[in-house]
Amino acid sequence: TEVVEAMLTGETAFFRDGAPFEALREHVLAELVRTPRARPLNIWCAASSSGQEPYSIAMLLAEAYPHLLTGHVRIVATDLSSLALSRARSGVFNDVEIGRGVSPDMRRRYFERYDGKYRIVDRVRTAVEFRQINLLRDIPPFAPFDLVLMRNVLVYFDAESRAATLRRACATMAPGGYLLLGSSEGV
Repeated sequence: TEVVEAMLTGETAFFRDGAPFEALREHVLAELVRTPRARPLNIWCAASSSGQEPYSIAMLLAEAYPHLLTGHVRIVATDLSSLALSRARSGVFNDVEIGRGVSPDMRRRYFERYDGKYRIVDRVRTAVEFRQINLLRDIPPFAPFDLVLMRNVLVYFDAESRAATLRRACATMAPGGYLLLGSSEGV
């Protein structure tokens, strides 16, 4: 376990790469919210590391669709690293992590000072559920997902593992669901 933890990259940032989050804000989330369903909106953030990506999604929803955070959305964030997941669950970030993608206005609305750092506010933090899974063999048992974010992780897999992981991810998706990959995934 210690060897695996040491080998994991864990690179992440709030609203990483900008453009995908603009697309989510302007198009994808609006479409998903308009689509009628008899269950909560289900979102899976795979390889979520210390939680910036799923918390970014939760903040987008809090901005545009705050009612969803009261039981009408399920954001499942997964990672292989138990250390990263522990950090993610705490919702505590340092100045550098906050400075990478969080505007001063969003920092005021969604973070509070906590022991010399910043902690994401409870209504956003509790909207995200963190689970440990291995993308090379597991899928989360909470399907169907309306949105799957698998960004900047497949680049570390060989071609066969990428294909198998994508097949498993697509099998979890609801009809009409969205799959968001990183720009360097090489699929």
